[in-house]
Order: sequence, then structure tokens, then C-alpha cells
Amino acid sequence: MISFWLFSILMVVIAFSCVAYPFLRKKPNDDPEQRAKLNAEFYHHRLHEMTAEEDAGVIDDRDALVDELKSSLAHDVTPDNTHKTITTSKGWPVKRLLLCLFLVLFGATYAIYAYVGSYQQIAHWQSINSNIEQLPEQLKSANGQISQEKMQDLILGLRTKLYHHPDQAQGWNLLGHVAVSGQDSRTAIGALHKAYQLQPHNTGYQLDYAQVLILSSDKIDQAKGRELLQQSIQQGDGDLRTYSLLGYDAYQHQKYATAIKYWHKMQQSIAEDDPRYAKIARNIDNATVRMNNDLSVSVPVTIDFPSSLSAPDGAALIVSVHAVDGNPMPVAAVKYTKQPFPHNVVLTDDNNLMPQRRLSKQQRVFVKVRIDYDGNVSTGSGDWVGQSQPFSVGDAADIALKKHQ
Repeated sequence: MISFWLFSILMVVIAFSCVAYPFLRKKPNDDPEQRAKLNAEFYHHRLHEMTAEEDAGVIDDRDALVDELKSSLAHDVTPDNTHKTITTSKGWPVKRLLLCLFLVLFGATYAIYAYVGSYQQIAHWQSINSNIEQLPEQLKSANGQISQEKMQDLILGLRTKLYHHPDQAQGWNLLGHVAVSGQDSRTAIGALHKAYQLQPHNTGYQLDYAQVLILSSDKIDQAKGRELLQQSIQQGDGDLRTYSLLGYDAYQHQKYATAIKYWHKMQQSIAEDDPRYAKIARNIDNATVRMNNDLSVSVPVTIDFPSSLSAPDGAALIVSVHAVDGNPMPVAAVKYTKQPFPHNVVLTDDNNLMPQRRLSKQQRVFVKVRIDYDGNVSTGSGDWVGQSQPFSVGDAADIALKKHQ
């Protein structure tokens, strides 16, 4: 920061010098003493010529010519103190003008910089750079409870440090993890990729980079992450995190059989009393149910909301499909809490409430629609409700809501 101020002051001085030079530069003919000396020499030389001309009879009235010569050069043969008085009286206004000009130039320069030069941001950046060593410790001590502003400060400080030390793989990896915590996916992907490039044989850096790619919303990034994880398995470096990421990726793409395969691999690597074992088992059961779901069978529902309906905050729209076998438990249901509520809803086996009762296995069903005001399913006063007549699965239902009395 000091170098910036010194450089800026130097530039202001140079600019002022360019403006002031024409005012300060002395012309040879502007020196009063030099001009008086030259005119005195000219005066004596002309007297010598007049004497010669008088002796030659060229002129008759030498005294008149001498008086005329003295009159024409009177202002140049004044005493020295007169010259000094004149010079001083003319020089001070110029100096005052230049002093005012310098003050205006200096003030205007830094006033404009303060307005458009992002001085506060630069000062904040410099403050971050001076405290960059303490920021990672603050992040650890906060146990993840760190403000978004502090997170951005840490990202900025790390980026600045890595600009000067671009070969620090550990620094790039740290920047990637901080960016993930700060929900800056582009920075995270770039930083973790740089760490992996610097140390391609580091399994941890490879998995970190693959993970951020798998979790990206970009399909190209997901494909790159999947390829890295497959390479890790082929090289014999696959661990629990590798199979977990591949299982998650397969599940997200509805490749349930593939996800189950990777999760079984994870179960083989841990003990049955490990808490993770039970969680993996639940994931496998969930994937198995979804794998057996028939998503080609659906129940489309169109809901007619009256113009007088005004649902308060906290209200929920509940759409449920019931079998005609008399069982009060819905076969499938979906709940919406965010307004405005949708007018068209489609229920499939993904909305089944129990694995053994599938929507796709039902023949005839009916649909109930309800806007629940208080979140208590046992109460209905004031709620808006609607119900269809029984119809075949695969057909559509149109339901108009009415206020429950």
C-alpha cells in the first residue's frame, strides 16, 4: 500500500511539473541584468560610432542624437535595485498561481480516486492479506459456523496468496474446500483441479476433485467426476468415499441396480456394528423399492382453486390417492408447502407410502385434495377439500375445492 501512495504522489508531481514548466522556464531575453548589460554595450558602441561620424562630418548635432539614444534605452539602464523590485513584483503572482494549481491538482486527483477508485475495497483486501495466516485457524475454531462474509474474505486471501505461490498444491486444495463451504462451485472446481494437476498421484486430491465434479449440476462435470472415480477403482485406490460417491451418482441418475452394487461394496468394507452399515442398508432398501417402481403408470390430477381461496403462510396442499378396497390409508400422497400451489400434480410409484402397496398395482382409485391450514390432519374446520369419484389408474382426475364447514 505504501508503494501505491509513493507512486501516485510521484505521478502527481510529474503531472504538475509538465504544467508548471512553461511558467518557470526563463527565456534568454527575459533576464533584466543580461538585457541591461547588452544595451549598455550597445549604447557605448553607438557613442563610439557617433564620434567617428561627427569627425567625418556625417552628423552635425551629436548631442541631440545622444539624448535620443539615452531616451530609447532608459528603461534598460535603470539601477540594479529597480530591476530586482520589478522582477519580484511580477514573480510572486506566478508562484501563487502555481501553488494554487498544485493544491487543486493534488486535491482533485485523490478526491476522484476516493470516489471511483474502490479505496475501501483495496484497504479491506490489504487487511485480509496481512491476516491471511490467522483466517484458516478462525475457520477451524468456528466449527463451520462462519459468516458468508468471512468465508469470502478467506477465499480472497487464499487466491491472493496462491497468485504469488501458484505451485502450492495444498493451498489450492484448501481454497477448493473453503469455496465448497462458501457455495462457490466454480471456484471450488478450478482450485481442486489445480491441486490435482500439481499432484496427480495424490489420491486425496483426486477424490476431492471428483467429488466436487459429481456434485456439480453440469452434466459434463459429472461425467468427468465419474471417470476419475472409475480410474481410482481400476488403479486399486478405491475406498469407501469412492464407492459412496459412485453410489450417490448412480442413484441420482435412477440407476438403482448400479447404486446397490456400489453400496454392497461399501458394506463389505465395514463391520455390521458400524453406524454406517445400517445407513447403507437403508439406502439399499430405498433403491430396491425405487428399482421396482413402475413410473410408466401415473395418476394426473388437475385442481381448481376458487378465486376466493386465500391460504395463509404455513398452509399445505396435500394430494392423496386411495384404493377402493376400503383401506383408509392412502396408497400414494404428495405434500406442497410452498405457495403458489400447483394446479397440476402427477403421482407415481415414487409417491408410494408403503413398498408393499404400489400405485401401479391398483386397478381403481379415487383422489382426495386438501389445503391444510393448521398442519393437524385430524382437524378440518376451515380447510378447503375436494374428492373425485372412483376411476381407473392411468386416467386423470379433475377436482374442484370447496371450503369444509
